Amino acid sequence: MFKQLGTISVILLLLFQRSLSGKVTLRLLRELVHDNYQSQYVVSPFMVKVALAEIYADRESEKDAALQDEDPELDESFSELGKRLNKTKSSQFMLGSRLFLSHVLPVRESPRIWNTDISTSIDFAQKGEATRTINDWLAKTLEEQTSNIVVPKELDNGTKGIAISGISVTGRWLHRFESLHKTYFVTRDLTGQVAHSLCVPMMHTFNSFATMATDNARGIFIPFSYGEDMGMLVLLPRNGIETKDLLDDVQLYFNTTLSAPRDMHLFLPIFRVESDKKLGSFMQGLDIADLLRDTKFHRSFDHNAYDKINEFKLRTVVHIQPNRPLIEMADTHSVKHDIIEEVFDVNQSFVFVIKDRDTVYVAGRIEHLEGLTPKVNCSQKFAESGYHLRKLRRGKSYF
Repeated sequence: MFKQLGTISVILLLLFQRSLSGKVTLRLLRELVHDNYQSQYVVSPFMVKVALAEIYADRESEKDAALQDEDPELDESFSELGKRLNKTKSSQFMLGSRLFLSHVLPVRESPRIWNTDISTSIDFAQKGEATRTINDWLAKTLEEQTSNIVVPKELDNGTKGIAISGISVTGRWLHRFESLHKTYFVTRDLTGQVAHSLCVPMMHTFNSFATMATDNARGIFIPFSYGEDMGMLVLLPRNGIETKDLLDDVQLYFNTTLSAPRDMHLFLPIFRVESDKKLGSFMQGLDIADLLRDTKFHRSFDHNAYDKINEFKLRTVVHIQPNRPLIEMADTHSVKHDIIEEVFDVNQSFVFVIKDRDTVYVAGRIEHLEGLTPKVNCSQKFAESGYHLRKLRRGKSYF
């Protein structure tokens, strides 16, 4: 069905081995978010990269030993990708990627490139059993009760293989959040007027954070507890700018120099966003020439490689929550109104990028929090005048 998938995976691995991991995930992200207008969107370019590496490794294992590529740089690229996988697991990300291949294909030893098997033989003719096998593996990998990444009607006797990847990120914060506030999250139109408001639970901390500012956005980097360079960059669009614009241009903000950390109050909503995506068509439409710009490679590859992957599916889950129970504050309105220090309040539509110094692991945009956050009731009705009042009185605050 997807004749070019094998070729694309080879070309991208050639790109990976030239140590452009940051550029690869950024360019993959740009392609993934192109023309997407969902109000809540989340995706992992890193797991796309991992899956493509597995497809390539599996294809290499089909060759006779004498014909397999011997390339120290390629071995090093797999090793580096393995280190990144270990880094994410140390940050308590749940993730996995596997090729489910038809049992009618020649049986051979599955290659192991992350100290685990990358492929599983399966009988797709037994639709129910095959579906359960795939879904149970993903649910166990992401520590979820159930998974429905595959349904029986998607399988038949002609299915040769399905690539499945998943990642689940729960923030493990370097700076502990201490209190819980019930306050309003707003969605604004391009003129800056409030189009929708929702009372949501916000977690609060007072700590040192690095920030950034451009003509289109304000941002804050919230570090994770593992590694000073890994964390979540949150971007708030300025008036007249849409979150889609920020996500389309995320490379600009990825490379923007952050300020030195300084003390401030941070209010961050508690939410969970998830997405299951079919990416087979995306693979076909990749702009390989663009992805390969600025790279050099000399290895040969087979443009007519036998492709046995009928579909590629990706599950991405992000759960933003505190690391420990919070002290619930009764009157958030008064607390915020009396703050005299600098404030960064994520109380409007935003973009988030989970990253380290050179790789994007997950990125997404949140227009509103309906259905993504626990239901709570605020002590006061929403009043736009209150926001304007605080903005005028607190010059340093980001309300």
